[in-house]
Amino acid sequence: MTDVWSRLAGTFGSGPDYWDYFGLRLVERADIRPGDRVLDVGCGPGACLFPAAERAGDRGRAVGIDICPHCVGEALSGIERRGLRKTHITQMDAEAMGFRENSFDVALCGFVGWDHCFDFVLDRFTGPDTRLKEMARVVNTGGRVGISSFERQDDIEWMEETLGRYLPDLVQDGGRDRFQRPLVYSKETAGGLRKILSRAGFKDIQIHRMQADFVSADEETWWRQMEQVGWRRYLKESDTMGPGALEQLKANVFRDLQRHKDGEGIHFTKWVFLAFATNQAVQVSQ
Repeated sequence: MTDVWSRLAGTFGSGPDYWDYFGLRLVERADIRPGDRVLDVGCGPGACLFPAAERAGDRGRAVGIDICPHCVGEALSGIERRGLRKTHITQMDAEAMGFRENSFDVALCGFVGWDHCFDFVLDRFTGPDTRLKEMARVVNTGGRVGISSFERQDDIEWMEETLGRYLPDLVQDGGRDRFQRPLVYSKETAGGLRKILSRAGFKDIQIHRMQADFVSADEETWWRQMEQVGWRRYLKESDTMGPGALEQLKANVFRDLQRHKDGEGIHFTKWVFLAFATNQAVQVSQ
């Protein structure tokens, strides 16, 4: 997972920055108050961390953790640029946090994904969810948690369909599943999120569905974004199909993209769930 997120980190801040957009939406609805102690789990370069720190103010503090060294470095640079004295970042595994019980009032988790423990198609658990269990441990009783997850990303799904059409030889063995593995795209459901939060001991669960349209300036910008979110491997494989194969694929994709383009640029929509709940786990200090 670290390697995938390291590659993905290059997309933050390039093109239509949906990370910042949905990060701010999550923070706005999380009811962060001045003086709150906020934890951002899987913080990346700071899409949730920075607006959360501003809301917590000088009387509060914001702490971000991420397993990816590149993301930690990016977030640290952002903290320094903004002069956030009460904001900290550390490399840490969300499944084994080095914090004491009751360390935070609010925990946020943006687009980390829960398909490691839950099958959203079959609507059932496939393993233990140690991430939310840890979040329940470090958030005080009555504290709040907010998570965001993708319901659908039209650009990712359009690219999957398009490459399957133009590169059928690359998908014959694994079909659609072969395309899913390199993508950081845990396609989730409101019902599944509710079950995950409930099992971890959270109550008063509220789930909001939202969508937003994002615009890439031109075809080349959009192409770079697709490379960075997981498609580079398959695009490189197209080179093995003969001289000029990649350029021909690119020309075909750019032609098909015109149906999504207008005077502003190339449009695709993303659908997201924002889920919020209250921690009911009673912490007992050792």
